[in-house]
Amino acid sequence: MVYCAHLRAAVVCGWVVAVAACRVGYEPIETRRATSGVTVDAATAGAGGSENEAGSGGGDVDAGSGGAPDDAGSGGGPDDAGSGGAPDDATADEAPLDAASPDVAEDADAAPSDLVVDFSDPAQMVRNGSATIDGSALDLTTGAQVQAGSAYLPTPYAIGPSTVFSIFFTFRMYGGDGAAGADGITLIWQNAPAGTAALGLPGSGVGYETVTPSVDVRFRTARTTAEDPGDNYVAINEDGTRAAVVANTTLPFDLNDGVSHNVWVDYDGATKTITVYLDDAATKPAVPALTGVADLQALVGATAYLGFTGSTGGATNVQAIEAMTVHYRY
Repeated sequence: MVYCAHLRAAVVCGWVVAVAACRVGYEPIETRRATSGVTVDAATAGAGGSENEAGSGGGDVDAGSGGAPDDAGSGGGPDDAGSGGAPDDATADEAPLDAASPDVAEDADAAPSDLVVDFSDPAQMVRNGSATIDGSALDLTTGAQVQAGSAYLPTPYAIGPSTVFSIFFTFRMYGGDGAAGADGITLIWQNAPAGTAALGLPGSGVGYETVTPSVDVRFRTARTTAEDPGDNYVAINEDGTRAAVVANTTLPFDLNDGVSHNVWVDYDGATKTITVYLDDAATKPAVPALTGVADLQALVGATAYLGFTGSTGGATNVQAIEAMTVHYRY
């Protein structure tokens, strides 16, 4: 599958600003405001694999152990980490970009409104801990034990009362202990004092625990704590702690089944709603896997870094992000 992005340019005050407008199977949230409240439909959350409610978290090291993350070079994953394809039904918008449009960032230091991340370019994300580049993929963990990795876009996003995010990414968890591996990944907004160097605990900390203030969408592959509702689930959490759960739902398939999974995460500042869609297909599902209410501005402040975290414990996987696009309006 091949991603399609159309690069558009507009001249603003003598500056040329390039805007990558990517249409990757999602409808911009401005045209589809999510409803508030918590909605769960695990049956439609994703395609594929059989249910695994036991044994997938074997031998996990608890986040409280706080072990130092292993070096990124240990236990590197197979060479095909970046092979996960992108949706092939993208379309390009040929309409000219108005210089007065909010698509055009007048501040050269502002985060881009539309972004297609090229993980093969090391400058595109700031990496910490076990996070490393493997071809065209970002490996948050490399398959070794007790790892924690994080990676962030280098420019923070301004967060306001009407901020909108429509984020698409593809992840794949493979190698290591396979479907019995651990521990998972997060998509995270954070405004921690460490900035792009922020890195949480390994094991059940999933690389985000202790990173605060923050809001994250967690994709967990082990049941090792009282807060875990199952072996494979999606959750929305606040403030860098697994105890502050906004919403969660278990899934009828293994997240670490070696298959590339597509995720769409929408944030609507008007309703303070995060909506998560998950599917193996290239087309965004009609029904979300999870919806929860979280006020980004109140929880993280006026700015936030956007990125990913991941971890392993006693059980392991290579946990790779294979593609990412961001559609943002302040």
